[in-house]
Order: sequence, then structure tokens, then C-alpha cells
Amino acid sequence: MILKASPAYERWAFRLEKILVGIVAHHAEARVTVDSAVSPPAFTISVHPDDIRHVVGRENKTIEAFGTLTRAWCFRQQLPATVVVAAATFNPLTRSRL
Repeated sequence: MILKASPAYERWAFRLEKILVGIVAHHAEARVTVDSAVSPPAFTISVHPDDIRHVVGRENKTIEAFGTLTRAWCFRQQLPATVVVAAATFNPLTRSRL
């Protein structure tokens, strides 16, 4: 059973997606979804495999910034959440798809 995410989570996912679209080359494939079936709800970032390096960034700085923004928003809203990157096909050591 998939639970409907609260409107606050959906609004934050929309804002994260706006930021994400600004840093990737394949805009149409950039998505931020909220999975309410897990506890705490998880924001899942999905992008084209060629854009993973832009989302992760040097020394993981960009993805850490997404996490920091989300944690700060959650703290202010008094809501729990996590950030997940759907990047199982990318090897950051070789910078190539597996």
C-alpha cells in the first residue's frame, strides 16, 4: 500500500526538483519523488545516468547540499525525512556506467 505524501513534502519535492533541473543537462529526466511508504519519508532524486556526476559533485558536496537543505527544511517544519539518490548504475571511481 502506497501512502499519499503530505502536501508539505510534495511542495518541498517540487522545490528540490527546480534546483535539480538547473544543474543537470537532461532536464526532462530529472525527478524528485516522495516515498511515504517508508518511515521517515524519503525524497528520491532520479536523473539521467550522464548527469549523476553533476548531482553528486566534487567530493559529494552537491548531494550533501541537497541533504543539508532537506534536513534544515524538515527541522523547520518539524517533519522527519531522508534523501536518497537513485544512482545504482554509476561508478564514481571510474566515472562510468556499470
